[in-house]
Amino acid sequence: MSDWSINEAIWTAEKKVQENKISNREAFVIINLIADTVSDCIQDGVIVWLGFPERAVVESRVVIEEIRCNAADALHVYFAATSGCDYFVSADEDLILQVSFGRLRMETVYLHSPIDMNKFFNEVENSGP
Repeated sequence: MSDWSINEAIWTAEKKVQENKISNREAFVIINLIADTVSDCIQDGVIVWLGFPERAVVESRVVIEEIRCNAADALHVYFAATSGCDYFVSADEDLILQVSFGRLRMETVYLHSPIDMNKFFNEVENSGP
Protein backbone atom coordinates (compact mmCIF):
# COMPACT_ATOMS: atom_id res chain seq x y z
CA MET A 1 0.00 0.00 0.00
CA SER A 2 1.25 3.48 -0.73
CA ASP A 3 0.38 7.03 0.20
CA TRP A 4 -1.15 7.33 -3.26
CA SER A 5 -3.84 4.76 -2.43
CA ILE A 6 -4.66 6.45 0.88
CA ASN A 7 -5.18 9.76 -0.89
CA GLU A 8 -7.37 8.05 -3.48
CA ALA A 9 -9.51 6.49 -0.73
CA ILE A 10 -9.91 9.82 1.05
CA TRP A 11 -10.83 11.53 -2.21
CA THR A 12 -13.45 8.85 -2.91
CA ALA A 13 -15.15 9.57 0.41
CA GLU A 14 -14.98 13.33 -0.19
CA LYS A 15 -16.39 12.92 -3.70
CA LYS A 16 -19.38 11.03 -2.27
CA VAL A 17 -20.01 14.01 0.04
CA GLN A 18 -19.93 16.39 -2.92
CA GLU A 19 -22.40 14.15 -4.77
CA ASN A 20 -24.69 14.16 -1.67
CA LYS A 21 -24.42 10.37 -1.44
CA ILE A 22 -23.01 10.43 2.09
CA SER A 23 -22.84 13.03 4.85
CA ASN A 24 -19.77 14.83 6.12
CA ARG A 25 -20.07 12.75 9.28
CA GLU A 26 -20.10 9.50 7.29
CA ALA A 27 -17.03 10.63 5.33
CA PHE A 28 -15.29 11.46 8.61
CA VAL A 29 -16.06 7.97 9.94
CA ILE A 30 -14.87 6.32 6.70
CA ILE A 31 -11.63 8.29 6.56
CA ASN A 32 -10.83 7.55 10.20
CA LEU A 33 -11.67 3.88 9.72
CA ILE A 34 -9.27 3.78 6.77
CA ALA A 35 -6.53 5.44 8.82
CA ASP A 36 -7.07 3.17 11.84
CA THR A 37 -7.30 -0.01 9.75
CA VAL A 38 -4.19 0.79 7.71
CA SER A 39 -2.25 1.71 10.85
CA ASP A 40 -3.29 -1.50 12.63
CA CYS A 41 -2.56 -3.66 9.58
CA ILE A 42 0.90 -2.13 9.11
CA GLN A 43 1.65 -2.72 12.77
CA ASP A 44 0.40 -6.34 12.49
CA GLY A 45 2.40 -6.97 9.31
CA VAL A 46 -0.69 -7.52 7.15
CA ILE A 47 -0.03 -4.45 4.99
CA VAL A 48 3.38 -3.43 3.68
CA TRP A 49 3.82 0.32 3.30
CA LEU A 50 5.58 1.30 0.09
CA GLY A 51 7.32 4.57 -0.58
CA PHE A 52 6.63 6.35 -3.82
CA PRO A 53 9.75 6.04 -5.98
CA GLU A 54 9.99 8.45 -8.90
CA ARG A 55 10.69 5.60 -11.29
CA ALA A 56 7.21 4.21 -10.59
CA VAL A 57 5.65 6.94 -12.71
CA VAL A 58 7.83 6.03 -15.71
CA GLU A 59 7.65 2.26 -15.23
CA SER A 60 3.88 2.21 -14.69
CA ARG A 61 3.44 3.07 -18.37
CA VAL A 62 3.74 -0.67 -19.05
CA VAL A 63 0.57 -1.21 -17.00
CA ILE A 64 -1.24 1.48 -19.01
CA GLU A 65 -0.28 -0.32 -22.20
CA GLU A 66 -1.09 -3.79 -20.87
CA ILE A 67 -4.52 -3.27 -19.33
CA ARG A 68 -5.50 0.09 -20.87
CA CYS A 69 -6.12 2.06 -17.69
CA ASN A 70 -5.54 5.66 -16.69
CA ALA A 71 -2.29 6.88 -15.15
CA ALA A 72 -3.54 6.99 -11.56
CA ASP A 73 -4.90 3.44 -11.76
CA ALA A 74 -1.68 2.31 -13.42
CA LEU A 75 0.27 3.45 -10.36
CA HIS A 76 -1.96 1.38 -8.06
CA VAL A 77 -1.58 -1.69 -10.25
CA TYR A 78 2.17 -1.12 -10.72
CA PHE A 79 2.74 -1.03 -6.96
CA ALA A 80 0.67 -4.16 -6.47
CA ALA A 81 2.32 -6.06 -9.32
CA THR A 82 5.90 -5.15 -8.35
CA SER A 83 5.59 -5.62 -4.59
CA GLY A 84 4.34 -9.17 -4.28
CA CYS A 85 0.80 -8.07 -3.47
CA ASP A 86 -1.58 -10.95 -2.72
CA TYR A 87 -4.80 -8.94 -3.06
CA PHE A 88 -5.82 -5.98 -5.18
CA VAL A 89 -8.81 -4.31 -3.52
CA SER A 90 -10.68 -1.52 -5.25
CA ALA A 91 -14.14 -0.02 -5.39
CA ASP A 92 -13.55 0.58 -9.11
CA GLU A 93 -15.26 -2.38 -10.73
CA ASP A 94 -13.90 -1.55 -14.20
CA LEU A 95 -10.34 -1.54 -12.88
CA ILE A 96 -10.90 -4.84 -11.06
CA LEU A 97 -12.12 -6.38 -14.32
CA GLN A 98 -9.10 -5.00 -16.18
CA VAL A 99 -6.71 -6.42 -13.57
CA SER A 100 -8.57 -9.76 -13.50
CA PHE A 101 -8.29 -10.21 -17.24
CA GLY A 102 -4.76 -8.81 -17.49
CA ARG A 103 -1.71 -11.02 -17.11
CA LEU A 104 -1.09 -9.84 -13.56
CA ARG A 105 -0.73 -12.47 -10.87
CA MET A 106 -2.72 -11.22 -7.92
CA GLU A 107 -6.14 -12.00 -6.56
CA THR A 108 -8.57 -9.22 -7.34
CA VAL A 109 -11.30 -8.43 -4.87
CA TYR A 110 -14.31 -6.18 -5.32
CA LEU A 111 -16.09 -5.42 -2.07
CA HIS A 112 -19.76 -4.91 -2.90
CA SER A 113 -21.20 -4.68 0.60
CA PRO A 114 -20.36 -4.67 4.30
CA ILE A 115 -20.90 -8.45 4.27
CA ASP A 116 -18.30 -8.85 1.49
CA MET A 117 -15.89 -6.53 3.33
CA ASN A 118 -16.26 -8.42 6.60
CA LYS A 119 -15.76 -11.76 4.86
CA PHE A 120 -12.66 -10.54 3.03
CA PHE A 121 -11.03 -8.97 6.10
CA ASN A 122 -11.82 -12.05 8.21
CA GLU A 123 -10.14 -14.25 5.58
CA VAL A 124 -7.09 -11.99 5.46
CA GLU A 125 -6.93 -11.78 9.26
CA ASN A 126 -7.12 -15.58 9.59
CA SER A 127 -4.53 -16.24 6.89
CA GLY A 128 -1.76 -14.63 8.94
CA PRO A 129 1.21 -12.59 7.71
